[in-house]
Amino acid sequence: MNNKNKFFIVDTTLIGLLAASGISGLLLWTAIPKGTALRRLIKDIHKWTGMSLAGLAAYHLILHWDWFIKTSRDIIVGSDPKKIKTIPKTHISEKTKHIL
Repeated sequence: MNNKNKFFIVDTTLIGLLAASGISGLLLWTAIPKGTALRRLIKDIHKWTGMSLAGLAAYHLILHWDWFIKTSRDIIVGSDPKKIKTIPKTHISEKTKHIL
């Protein structure tokens, strides 16, 4: 699977999980009475969509790690190539060395 398709699937799933978690939380907060079987079901949905959202968000960060490092470096140091070359290359993974 190419990156474009992978990013689309991950981002679309993140949006769906965010919506499900938000709607279930709103229902728990406002509409569903305590002590009912429906509330227990919605609580489980809310819990599992929230945990899935956190896990998929971590995967999303891993997918975009190179962009994250490059953008962070540009913000902290600036985009002047002379300054970027002076950053120590210690603690840089093999995957991100091409940015320097």
